[in-house]
Amino acid sequence: MGDPFLVFLIKPPPEVVEEIDFVRRQLGLYRGYPKDRLHITVQPLGFRRNLSNDAIEEARAAADALVHPFFHVAFEQVNGGKLEGSEPISGFLAFRAALQKAMSARLSYRKHRSTPHITLVYRRLSGFCRIDAISWRVEEFLLIESVQGEGRHIERGRWQLHS
Repeated sequence: MGDPFLVFLIKPPPEVVEEIDFVRRQLGLYRGYPKDRLHITVQPLGFRRNLSNDAIEEARAAADALVHPFFHVAFEQVNGGKLEGSEPISGFLAFRAALQKAMSARLSYRKHRSTPHITLVYRRLSGFCRIDAISWRVEEFLLIESVQGEGRHIERGRWQLHS
């Protein structure tokens, strides 16, 4: 069995997954990474072996307690193997900050600060191009156990955002 890694993330809806996969294939970036695993990382928790059951339950309790509105994300450029926005995605950043604040009240963890993106291929690539914007309204987030080395995402929780 691979090494499970727990992470809060956002997955695009199915019709957006198809748009992203089309762009990925058009640019020759498909390298066996399944389209059902395309996502935006919100906040990693870490490797399962380093997390107590209590820490995982506290992270889930923080997600349970979070009340946050829907927000939009838009990506309009490919930079290396990543789909990125040309402008900061303020709705996403506010959501991540709210989740981190809820988590901070319950457990110790390292805050994730990376620029929001969707990895299209897990290889170091260079190159940049603009694309027609791919956008959607984010209505939910998930806690996923990503089994490293096996290419599996196991859903461990799903939470709805609010209008």
